[in-house]
Amino acid sequence: PISCHYLWTGTEHLVVYVEDVEDVDVGLWGPRLRNDAALSPNGANINFVEVSDKGDEAGLTVRTFEKGVEAETLACGTGSIASSLVTALSRRSDARRFAIHMPGGVLHVGFEGTAEDPQGLYLEGPAESIYRGSLEM
Repeated sequence: PISCHYLWTGTEHLVVYVEDVEDVDVGLWGPRLRNDAALSPNGANINFVEVSDKGDEAGLTVRTFEKGVEAETLACGTGSIASSLVTALSRRSDARRFAIHMPGGVLHVGFEGTAEDPQGLYLEGPAESIYRGSLEM
């Protein structure tokens, strides 16, 4: 059995806790969970989460299968927020600041107040332009 939690952070997310995120076959399990009937009609982004550190700033390692893209993405801001909030709500950490390690880099999520009523929620991280193009019509 796996532990899954659904949360909407601007889009649908399923947070799935695993012991070792590197061992997860995201290409296999992402589409299976994303298209599960329980998540219809919209499906959900699937975040595979490993809680790696507990303290003032908890460390999470996250890999995300993103709907619409239909593949693993390098980073996901709304997935980072969902993973952090569910980690706090499920008492896997008492932290209010989270360092989210994703294939594309590290994002930081934090909030004040309680996990049930977070205030001042924020997401921080680098932004890089990876493509520029033009379309003539």
